[in-house]
Amino acid sequence: MTLCIAETSRPKLVHEARTARVMELWRAGRSTHEIAETLDLAECEVCRIIEEAGH
Repeated sequence: MTLCIAETSRPKLVHEARTARVMELWRAGRSTHEIAETLDLAECEVCRIIEEAGH
C-alpha cells in the first residue's frame, strides 16, 4: 500500500520540484530561454510554470 501511495504522489512531487527550480532560476534573473536550456524544457513550459506560480 505504501508503494501505491508513493507512486501516486510521484508526479506531484516531480511537478513541485520542477516549479521550485524554475522559480529559483527566475528569481535569480535568468531569462525564460536560459531556464529552458538549463532544465531541458520547452520555453513555453517555463512560461506556463512562471504564470501558474503567479509571477
